[in-house]
Amino acid sequence: MKSYVQLVIAALLCTFIFSATANESKSVAAVKQVIALYTQGTFEGDTDKLNRAFHPNAIMNGSLRGKMVLATPQRFIESMGKLKLNTTGAKYDAKITHIEVDGKVATVTLKETGLGKSSFTNFFHLIDDGSGWKIISKAFQSH
Repeated sequence: MKSYVQLVIAALLCTFIFSATANESKSVAAVKQVIALYTQGTFEGDTDKLNRAFHPNAIMNGSLRGKMVLATPQRFIESMGKLKLNTTGAKYDAKITHIEVDGKVATVTLKETGLGKSSFTNFFHLIDDGSGWKIISKAFQSH
């Protein structure tokens, strides 16, 4: 009887662990989709995609060519809409170097190259506010 109870407990633990892992994998995939929306919007100059990637209350701060930028994403979205990298021959590349999801919040580090003469390291925070994952903040450093 004792081994049966241990087996049931082990099965319940495995179910819980696999369930948590499956939920985490779904969340990681959903966060990656938002970052893909951001990178596609950036490359294509698609302001709709960029607006869908950012939460309406998002902030965007960083260092651009040595100057501090404290703003909302709107200025960035507007400038990408005018630039449309995919029509300039730019060799834009974006790679996620770190991703971590904990419940309803996530952090992503994204390295971008091919944005004119600059490359960027971006630190995103994302939140699932019940309507899906969105970027709630972006801190960046130009190189």
